[in-house]
Amino acid sequence: IRNYRTQELFQDGINAGEEALKIITRNPCLKNTGKNDNTHHYAMITYETANCYLHKEDFIKARELCYATLSKLRESGITPENIDITFTLACTYLKEGSYKKAIDYFKRFLSLREWYLKNMNTNFMMIDTLGYDYAAHNGMGYCFGNLGQWEISINHLEKAISCNPKFLTSYRNLASYYSSIESYNKATNILLKAVSEGIESYTYTKKPMKWPHPISRNIQRNTPKIKVPY
Repeated sequence: IRNYRTQELFQDGINAGEEALKIITRNPCLKNTGKNDNTHHYAMITYETANCYLHKEDFIKARELCYATLSKLRESGITPENIDITFTLACTYLKEGSYKKAIDYFKRFLSLREWYLKNMNTNFMMIDTLGYDYAAHNGMGYCFGNLGQWEISINHLEKAISCNPKFLTSYRNLASYYSSIESYNKATNILLKAVSEGIESYTYTKKPMKWPHPISRNIQRNTPKIKVPY
């Protein structure tokens, strides 16, 4: 399923995931143990399959699968909540524009992440999203920005950049939100910082990127003509 997802063959991933779930759910998760291989595989399969639904923009199916998984794991005595499924729910709500719910689940993800980091020696499950703190802050920044809460949005996007200085999306979101509050110099400086990290180029001085016009104009006026190695 993961191979299909990484190749962006999402429907194939869904087909494989649904078939795998038919097989594995015949032998329900055992109760009161976090070490059961069947539980581990069940969580991994549903996480990957839900992500395929998410990329296909079938948000209802992605949510249903995530909630069903969390419910079954809870009934089986597995605590705390599965961090990968929680992150997927946050992303699903973000993609469908339910920003307040997305924020709630990103917060839950970050709280779970702290628990998992403190209990690494007692947790035997493979975790895919443990290093996604930057993505959670970027997601919350995006959501708060869409809710018009610019100061909180900017704070989270700055945290995202601090967590992962190589994640270009956070720079672009932050520049966009600085533009929204007419802080064009800050927007320009953020993009120039991305250039200094080697993840953005100066090619937009020749052909402006799809930024609000004041940013493009400011960048073109203030950016030196420097060749960036590729």
